[in-house]
Amino acid sequence: MNRGAVVFAGLSCPNDLNSYRKSAFAWAEAGLRLARPECILAVSSHWAKPVTYVRTADNNPQKYDSEALNSQLNEIKYEPPACPPIARLVLKELEGIAKENNDWGLDFGVWSILSEVFPKADVPVVMMSTDTNASPEEHFIIGKKIRSLREKGVMIYTSGNLINNSGLFNCGMSSGYEWAEKFDGSIKELILKKDYHSVVDFEHLPLNDIALPSCEVFYPLLTALGAVSSDDRVKILNDYRIYGSLSLTSFLWI
Repeated sequence: MNRGAVVFAGLSCPNDLNSYRKSAFAWAEAGLRLARPECILAVSSHWAKPVTYVRTADNNPQKYDSEALNSQLNEIKYEPPACPPIARLVLKELEGIAKENNDWGLDFGVWSILSEVFPKADVPVVMMSTDTNASPEEHFIIGKKIRSLREKGVMIYTSGNLINNSGLFNCGMSSGYEWAEKFDGSIKELILKKDYHSVVDFEHLPLNDIALPSCEVFYPLLTALGAVSSDDRVKILNDYRIYGSLSLTSFLWI
């Protein structure tokens, strides 16, 4: 059995079809090189709640959860099977932290990428929320606690953004502001150096306040870093910024 990979996917704007297609192409290529996992544990910044929830139901209804979703993206149908046994195992590994909840489904942060990586929708998916009340260190610890699932062939998939300041979006820009390029570059450098604790301590990094006015989009990256093993090799995908203040930078650890 292959050890499951770890993924952090930087999300495009759901109303920008060209941006979506550009990022999707890289994920489709990555999917051709990835071993098929037994299951995917998906941690989405779109399911942001003040507690860590795990979906245990035996289905995965697709959610078109953004009012700004492009009409062509609304036509994408992606409902892979669920995996209640793995969901129960996640709850066991996160005893005292996570709770069962089935109010959510597969949101844009999950199906927009997985539909490119595993287009047949035949890999089971278990959803887990992003806890808005947890500290950065606690998100990292959650990743460490679920790391052992990788040995059972479970892919740890997380989605969000390194930078997301919608208040400063400039739709005429196809790159990032100077400060956005600097902040993005500093996170990439720390990850390549495996200095994960400095990433967890991102609130003390220069420019973090303008890069991340709302931190839940960044927290899934910390969970991913906690799940990474010392011998994993990292690959950077979609290393670019758009709208001045949105980063699509993504990471794949195998």
